[in-house]
Amino acid sequence: MLLSNRSSILILPLLLGLIWFAAKNDYIFTTANLLAINIIAVTGLNILIGATGQVSIGHAAFMGITAYISAILSSNYGVPVWMSCLISLFIVGLVALMIAIPTLRLEGNYLVMATLGFNIVIQIIMNQWESVTGGPSGLAGIPRLSLGTFRIENDRQFFWVIWSIALFLIWITINLERTKVGRAFKAIRANKVASEVSGVAVHRYRSIAFVISAIYAGIAGFFYAHYMTFISPKTFGILTSLQWLTMSVLGGMGNIWGGILGTAFLTVLPEFLHKLEDLHILFYGSILMGVLIFCPEGLVPALVKLSGIFGHGKTNSPNQPSRINNTNSNVIAIGTDNKSLFLPSSDHSGEAVLKLEQVSLNFGGLRVLHNITLEFPSNAIHAIIGPNGAGKTTLLNVICAIVEAKEGSIKLLENGQSLSLDRCSTHIIAQKIGRTFQVSQIFPGMTVLEHVLIGMHKDIRENLMAGLMGLPSFQKKVRLYEEEALNLLDMFGLREKAFSRAETLSLFEHKLLEIARAIAGRPVFVLLDEPAGGLSSMEKSDIGWLITKISRSGIGVIFIDHHMDMVANLADRVVVLHQGMVIADGSPKEISNNPEVIGAYLGHQKRMSFSLPHGVTFGEQKKIISGN
Repeated sequence: MLLSNRSSILILPLLLGLIWFAAKNDYIFTTANLLAINIIAVTGLNILIGATGQVSIGHAAFMGITAYISAILSSNYGVPVWMSCLISLFIVGLVALMIAIPTLRLEGNYLVMATLGFNIVIQIIMNQWESVTGGPSGLAGIPRLSLGTFRIENDRQFFWVIWSIALFLIWITINLERTKVGRAFKAIRANKVASEVSGVAVHRYRSIAFVISAIYAGIAGFFYAHYMTFISPKTFGILTSLQWLTMSVLGGMGNIWGGILGTAFLTVLPEFLHKLEDLHILFYGSILMGVLIFCPEGLVPALVKLSGIFGHGKTNSPNQPSRINNTNSNVIAIGTDNKSLFLPSSDHSGEAVLKLEQVSLNFGGLRVLHNITLEFPSNAIHAIIGPNGAGKTTLLNVICAIVEAKEGSIKLLENGQSLSLDRCSTHIIAQKIGRTFQVSQIFPGMTVLEHVLIGMHKDIRENLMAGLMGLPSFQKKVRLYEEEALNLLDMFGLREKAFSRAETLSLFEHKLLEIARAIAGRPVFVLLDEPAGGLSSMEKSDIGWLITKISRSGIGVIFIDHHMDMVANLADRVVVLHQGMVIADGSPKEISNNPEVIGAYLGHQKRMSFSLPHGVTFGEQKKIISGN
């Protein structure tokens, strides 16, 4: 989310003060008050969009639920207004959670239709339950806001109340982005799969985002009801939900300041166009269509690209070379002597074993894996090779629960305990097993530093309320975690690009960043899918050093690669897959001389010796690093 620096919020009080002194009549205050109510609702909607990348067109229903419950409690039962607010928001939160658990497993248009249906059902209930809601005629005589003997009687008094609430909610929404929860929200929107393998519970965080956004809509509904003192079902229909969505799209979906600008634009503009009488709809539609055509990403992102004055810090050239930090040739500074909180400690010094028994998987009638039985001890580097389509990547996906095996079991044996991975979700497995992909899975729009912080997700402990309030104690703790992440990036030669967006990096830097994110969570094993794919000889050399040093730090390494030189000189053990079955398992020398492997895969690649450009082989690198 752009423009999320906290100092930017100071612009709003200045504008509000200007309105207060310049406004000549109460109609301006009425418009400003309704604008604040819409801003609260759209800010909540943008939290959902920013967290899930999905769209709801049913949030007006949450506004209506809160408005009606609060109005009924305060009007019919004499419940104090602020108590009715808390009760109605609690109920809305429960309803939102009940809706979120099943619907947020849906993707794309299915979620849109589910929330649309929910809004329709709620509006039908409001219209048909006349004895309680007043039906189409609505409810009148709703009490105004009051606190003790103080009662808000006019638009000018309500102006400061509603805008104080709006500013406070904007403030905590901005602060949310720097918390562990906020980073998880952004990661999920950017890349769901990468989030899961980094230890983020995607469905849980999506549900949290949905509930928060519903509560924001509920707050808007509460203030609307007690400001207008009259509500009817028409106000909380699909058109209101679509209007909020349009405000979000116009300003920039998932963008806090975009939501504010889009809401202001679509709330205030019609008031000016009414002077054009019958032509105001034509002008309104033309302006809206023009903005969406020429600024499809939204007004605020377009302005940021145009001016560059609200960027995310320094931007490095994507072509700038980045080498691994070293003291001896290309040696990466990861080892057992490192005291970083987020690298493996002595807790992982004992050997762990990843055990697969009779693992099988079919896609329809296609057999992908067949009775795979393997054991991978953590004190070695294991390579998995085989022709394209052999099932190598699928095997890693099954281990990480990205794909569910149809038969067999997968267990992690560590410190005398056994964890059944085939019964765990991907984000749970990620606490023990890191993962990279053949095509690097990054989070577009997020910085290099944020990638590593996402990798550290399970180990970050913070007080969310302190974070939302932006307290100094929270800021101090955040700086400590960021420094740990920067230290890790320094080892990979990426510290100078910590505040650059990940999409600006080169392919080699993407590989380094993905590995850094994978080991930031202190896994027992790390699974690397073609870590040297598409790299130059020198870059492959760096990756070779990296794999060896990771192994020496106590992390078990399982990697897939088609570079036989790299496999032969790095791996302690090689597993060969062919048509979903293990056809060979042994040392590189044994595999290179296996007739079945030669016929199925190696062919003329039987000889697998390799010298790096600087004259040091991978095998010699391993001896240097191990001290042998």
